[in-house]
Amino acid sequence: MEKKLTGSLNVYYNLGCEKQLACDALGGGDTIVGKKRNMKTRPPEDRTKRDVTLCNKCCSTENCNQLLCSDLEKPTDSLPASSDIYVRLVGGSNAYEGTVEVFFNGRWGSICDDNWTNNDAQVVCNMLGYQGNGAQAFGGGYYYPGQNVIWLTNVTCGGTEPSLYQCQHGQWGVTQCLHNQDAGIACSSVTPEDDVIFLLDTGFGGVIFRMNLRTMSFTPIPLSTLYSPESFDYDPSLGRIYFVDARLLQIISMKFDGTDIRVIKQLDTNTRLDKIQIDPLNRMIFYSDDGNNLICSMNMDGSNFTQVIKSNLDNPRGIVLDPRS
Repeated sequence: MEKKLTGSLNVYYNLGCEKQLACDALGGGDTIVGKKRNMKTRPPEDRTKRDVTLCNKCCSTENCNQLLCSDLEKPTDSLPASSDIYVRLVGGSNAYEGTVEVFFNGRWGSICDDNWTNNDAQVVCNMLGYQGNGAQAFGGGYYYPGQNVIWLTNVTCGGTEPSLYQCQHGQWGVTQCLHNQDAGIACSSVTPEDDVIFLLDTGFGGVIFRMNLRTMSFTPIPLSTLYSPESFDYDPSLGRIYFVDARLLQIISMKFDGTDIRVIKQLDTNTRLDKIQIDPLNRMIFYSDDGNNLICSMNMDGSNFTQVIKSNLDNPRGIVLDPRS
């Protein structure tokens, strides 16, 4: 059985027979999570709900969520081109560490820690657009024991491969490992880069993702559930993200890896925050308030607060800045 959570990203959580991919095959076309051209597409309706009759035939108590069902055909070792391989990190305390998950055959799954080394971690860090040198490998479900299928085991990389696809590995979906053996990594350092974009998914309470445009792999930026971003902008000069939280009525700043969170401005109870824009040249923040019918500005630290437009406005929403001024 699968549960589909609605939102702008198509995310699935498997609630039974995690390793048994032959039971009730995925069918239909691929839904590529994290690939920009498919970010907002919906999967075919016949993939939203799935009959679990076949799954129940072979998944006994000792097999379900443990091993592949032996009496069904195992998944084939087919894979798209290396440019279509995606990885993400989950469960870490920041955006550059966590359990490694790979997207294959329409599903996210983890990697067993058998033979998992720093060379393997280096390849994953490079795929995410991070620095590979100094990457560390962790096993034993160190960050977050997964809940989906375990896709790979015995991954062996030299450290210079552009993708895990080029590394030696076992057959996809065939493993005796459990999730307490999930592999994780920590990338040595993170620096702002020109080939990344940030995406906000408001359908899941406000999750900001960092995507590498070269590999299309992405990772969520860890953020406390206290916060619920509804609009954000990025300051490339300092590598900081600024977002509005309409629930807390705050304008908040953080480093692009999710650390060093600062409240820039606490606003009054009549405020209804909508959009925020950063002017990195003049070091200014602009935002719209359709509760008070205002467009306001302030310095990047929250000082010099000014009501730029305070009359003849009716529910101001979007803001566009002219970068030439």
